[in-house]
Amino acid sequence: MIAAGIALLRPSIEVATTRPEELALDVSRINPQVVISSQSEATSPAPVQAWVKIPIDPAQPAEVLFGGRRRTVSGFTLEALLAIIDEAEQSHPL
Repeated sequence: MIAAGIALLRPSIEVATTRPEELALDVSRINPQVVISSQSEATSPAPVQAWVKIPIDPAQPAEVLFGGRRRTVSGFTLEALLAIIDEAEQSHPL
Protein backbone atom coordinates (compact mmCIF):
# COMPACT_ATOMS: atom_id res chain seq x y z
CA MET A 1 0.00 0.00 0.00
CA ILE A 2 2.79 2.45 0.87
CA ALA A 3 4.64 1.68 -2.38
CA ALA A 4 1.47 2.25 -4.39
CA GLY A 5 0.86 5.59 -2.69
CA ILE A 6 4.41 6.75 -3.38
CA ALA A 7 4.25 5.62 -7.00
CA LEU A 8 0.95 7.44 -7.48
CA LEU A 9 1.98 10.67 -5.76
CA ARG A 10 5.60 10.74 -7.00
CA PRO A 11 5.49 9.17 -10.49
CA SER A 12 9.08 10.25 -11.23
CA ILE A 13 10.38 8.10 -8.36
CA GLU A 14 11.37 4.50 -8.99
CA VAL A 15 9.63 2.33 -6.40
CA ALA A 16 10.64 -1.26 -5.71
CA THR A 17 9.15 -3.68 -3.22
CA THR A 18 10.66 -6.76 -1.67
CA ARG A 19 10.00 -9.34 1.00
CA PRO A 20 11.65 -8.83 4.41
CA GLU A 21 13.90 -11.86 3.99
CA GLU A 22 15.22 -10.45 0.68
CA LEU A 23 15.71 -6.87 1.88
CA ALA A 24 19.48 -7.01 2.44
CA LEU A 25 20.11 -8.56 -0.97
CA ASP A 26 17.84 -6.09 -2.75
CA VAL A 27 19.37 -3.08 -0.97
CA SER A 28 22.83 -4.12 -2.13
CA ARG A 29 21.55 -4.85 -5.66
CA ILE A 30 19.36 -1.76 -6.18
CA ASN A 31 21.37 0.77 -4.10
CA PRO A 32 18.32 2.88 -3.16
CA GLN A 33 18.39 6.39 -1.72
CA VAL A 34 15.52 5.65 0.67
CA VAL A 35 14.45 2.40 2.31
CA ILE A 36 11.06 2.05 4.00
CA SER A 37 10.82 -1.09 6.08
CA SER A 38 9.60 -2.65 9.28
CA GLN A 39 13.22 -3.70 9.84
CA SER A 40 16.08 -1.69 11.29
CA GLU A 41 18.81 -0.20 9.10
CA ALA A 42 21.18 -2.61 10.85
CA THR A 43 19.95 -5.22 8.36
CA SER A 44 21.37 -3.19 5.46
CA PRO A 45 24.59 -4.39 3.86
CA ALA A 46 25.26 -0.91 2.45
CA PRO A 47 24.57 2.62 3.67
CA VAL A 48 21.54 4.42 2.30
CA GLN A 49 20.73 8.12 2.47
CA ALA A 50 17.52 7.60 4.44
CA TRP A 51 16.05 4.62 6.27
CA VAL A 52 12.51 4.79 7.60
CA LYS A 53 11.50 2.02 9.97
CA ILE A 54 7.73 1.91 10.11
CA PRO A 55 6.53 -0.29 12.97
CA ILE A 56 4.01 -3.01 12.42
CA ASP A 57 2.05 -1.60 15.39
CA PRO A 58 0.81 1.85 14.28
CA ALA A 59 0.70 2.97 17.93
CA GLN A 60 4.51 2.81 18.00
CA PRO A 61 6.62 5.67 16.63
CA ALA A 62 8.46 5.42 13.34
CA GLU A 63 12.26 5.70 13.34
CA VAL A 64 13.90 7.90 10.72
CA LEU A 65 17.62 7.80 9.99
CA PHE A 66 18.55 10.53 7.53
CA GLY A 67 21.99 11.89 6.84
CA GLY A 68 23.41 10.22 9.92
CA ARG A 69 20.78 11.69 12.26
CA ARG A 70 18.16 9.55 13.95
CA ARG A 71 14.76 10.67 15.19
CA THR A 72 11.50 9.04 16.23
CA VAL A 73 8.19 10.29 14.89
CA SER A 74 4.82 9.54 16.44
CA GLY A 75 1.78 9.57 14.18
CA PHE A 76 3.92 9.13 11.06
CA THR A 77 1.97 9.98 7.90
CA LEU A 78 2.33 9.46 4.17
CA GLU A 79 2.92 13.20 3.86
CA ALA A 80 5.88 12.95 6.27
CA LEU A 81 7.24 10.03 4.27
CA LEU A 82 6.90 11.94 1.00
CA ALA A 83 8.79 14.88 2.56
CA ILE A 84 11.70 12.55 3.39
CA ILE A 85 11.67 11.15 -0.15
CA ASP A 86 11.58 14.66 -1.63
CA GLU A 87 14.49 15.77 0.55
CA ALA A 88 16.53 12.71 -0.44
CA GLU A 89 15.84 13.33 -4.11
CA GLN A 90 16.84 17.01 -3.83
CA SER A 91 20.03 16.08 -1.99
CA HIS A 92 21.07 13.46 -4.54
CA PRO A 93 18.96 13.63 -7.70
CA LEU A 94 18.97 10.57 -9.90
